[in-house]
Amino acid sequence: MKLILLGAPGSGKGTQSKLICKAYKLKHISPGEILRREIKQDTKEGSIIKPYVDNGKMAPDAVVFRLIKKALPKDNYLIDGFPRNHEQLKNVKNIKVDKVIFLKINEKTIKKRLIKRRNLENRADDSEEAIKTRIKIYKREMPKVLKFYKNKLTIINANQSIKKVYSEIKKIVTKVN
Repeated sequence: MKLILLGAPGSGKGTQSKLICKAYKLKHISPGEILRREIKQDTKEGSIIKPYVDNGKMAPDAVVFRLIKKALPKDNYLIDGFPRNHEQLKNVKNIKVDKVIFLKINEKTIKKRLIKRRNLENRADDSEEAIKTRIKIYKREMPKVLKFYKNKLTIINANQSIKKVYSEIKKIVTKVN
């Protein structure tokens, strides 16, 4: 099974991805986690992407794609939050996907969740300025991505509880599996 889970920052992609991957024994490919790990390990790629991530901007597509491709198995995976823009779609055409799930969420809930996460995790990309930048980029880019995947796309209301969203995702994944 090959899945992509998309949504705005704070829509619950990471939370839902972990639940799905555990239940269906999928490898969790999280570009955000990969980028943060590269930064923490102070790798060559980490030094390139750090200023972007810290300011809520998108890291260079070539670097992101190279890191994802390196982590991607042949089958049984979930990509969490990628692709995020038109440029990334050019690279992702070679990655086979069975289903794309989009977590739709309103802006008020996004801000509330990201501020809560910032207070809990102290992530640099959850600063107020970074949040504004991330939402602006998301609003500009995500419609193109969703249009690209329209034949494989299912939309879920992510303004609900974690349990309710997960229940809806399980119904979709069970059909794919």
